[in-house]
Amino acid sequence: MSGISLPLTGRPAPLYFKGLALSVPSLITGQLFLAGVAIFSDGTAWEWHRTMGGVTGLPILLLCGLALWQPSLRPYRMATGIVFLLYVLQIVWLTAGRRFRAACCRRCIRPMPCF
Repeated sequence: MSGISLPLTGRPAPLYFKGLALSVPSLITGQLFLAGVAIFSDGTAWEWHRTMGGVTGLPILLLCGLALWQPSLRPYRMATGIVFLLYVLQIVWLTAGRRFRAACCRRCIRPMPCF
């Protein structure tokens, strides 16, 4: 059995679903690369890093929506739900981190840089 197949059925997943599923790790790898460029080379790459993070959400939302509304993709509902939950959790952590850092900057004698 080669490629991505539906769990417990052995039927191959549709090509568009495979493409969306394979695009997520590719986009995350690109986002990681841009974070490295921003840290070690060019600080303006943070905007590209943020944009790539937003773009990564599109295939995640599509995967989750397809798994919910297409009966043939029902076996993928849990996996896509977990990926969606992790993506939302990342956004929650970023929001909480910004608020904490902003509050910390006001209290510090020597302010930390707030991004």
